[in-house]
Amino acid sequence: KIDQNWDLDPGFGGPLVKDRLWFYGAARYVHQSQTAAGMFVNRNANNLNAWSYDPDTSKPVINDTRNPDTHLRMSAQATAKHKVGFLWYNTTNCFCPTDASSSVALEAATRRLYPLQRLVQGDWSAPLTSRFLLEAGGNLFWGQSDDKPWPELNPAMIQVTEQSSGLVYREI
Repeated sequence: KIDQNWDLDPGFGGPLVKDRLWFYGAARYVHQSQTAAGMFVNRNANNLNAWSYDPDTSKPVINDTRNPDTHLRMSAQATAKHKVGFLWYNTTNCFCPTDASSSVALEAATRRLYPLQRLVQGDWSAPLTSRFLLEAGGNLFWGQSDDKPWPELNPAMIQVTEQSSGLVYREI
């Protein structure tokens, strides 16, 4: 079932210099989370001496996705025929966890982070005549992605796959 689902998108813009320079800035925050059907937090998740999955039925496992981003666009009419633009886009993502399910316990689920995703874009256009338009543009993207175990888990844990049900737990 859906736990949370919301999307906040403020944006604003306008001229900085009349008929010469404009801007538009926006931000977005998306949060989606849903329970993993039939999966509950394992009471034995960090217990090195316990080799069984003990569900705490008062704590359902929730797959959680958070995605904040911001961008800024600047456009300038450099001359009567030359227009230039610049875009800066920055975002991060966290799928924490992304794949907890009826066969993957919370401590075995992937924690997928995208701590840096950035795009820089520039463009230029010039209508040289009423029938001839020149345009150029370029993008530069860089980013980082990480699949990490949960920081609070004991690194000495050994993964268990329950043969009768296929349930994976105790993973680090």
